[in-house]
Amino acid sequence: MITREELHETRFFIDKFSIPFIQNVESSLKSRAEELEILKSTTPIMRFGKDQNSIAHNWLYVSHVERQEQYKLICSWIVRNILKEPCYYQSTPCYRVGFPGNRWVGSFHRDSDFGHSNAELNVILALTDMYDSSALHVETFPGSFKYQSLSMKQGEFIVFNHIDLLHGCKINRTGKTVMSIDFRFIPFSTSASAFASPHATVNSSMLMKPGGYFSADILNP
Repeated sequence: MITREELHETRFFIDKFSIPFIQNVESSLKSRAEELEILKSTTPIMRFGKDQNSIAHNWLYVSHVERQEQYKLICSWIVRNILKEPCYYQSTPCYRVGFPGNRWVGSFHRDSDFGHSNAELNVILALTDMYDSSALHVETFPGSFKYQSLSMKQGEFIVFNHIDLLHGCKINRTGKTVMSIDFRFIPFSTSASAFASPHATVNSSMLMKPGGYFSADILNP
């Protein structure tokens, strides 16, 4: 079994699946361009527990049904080519929106602080370019309190150690809105202990179990 420590900062592209996904996101937001422009200056600074609650987030989650099959194809590819073992996958990815002068994660944290299992593996897909202050900032090693910017190109994927490393966002000083999704996997081999936890997610209060936060079905390599 490949560990999250070994996979940390693994980067890859899956253009045949990610490009249609990104194009669908762009298409779904095209008619809301003027509203998005207004949100840049009217959305409050995103804080812990409130960084998934903007109007833009709502648009993305509501329209996700149009992209669900593309999302599952992305997850299937990752299981087959990166994780290489049967896995449950996050039912719906977390959408992130970082407006200029704002941030897209409300606090620096480890996901383990909020009940996420040590068995989880986490992947980010950049829906836009994400550089410097607009990118995720991750500890260089556990307990260092020193951070590096995980700058990404549009369509790029990265696996990162969300359990052991503090991560979060600075204020986006690039002048551009950035968007991404992140999503998690639970290997079947460690699922019994992972799903024994009674924890629920911070933003949606959804139980971290199959048929809830995670898929009811298993993807095989």
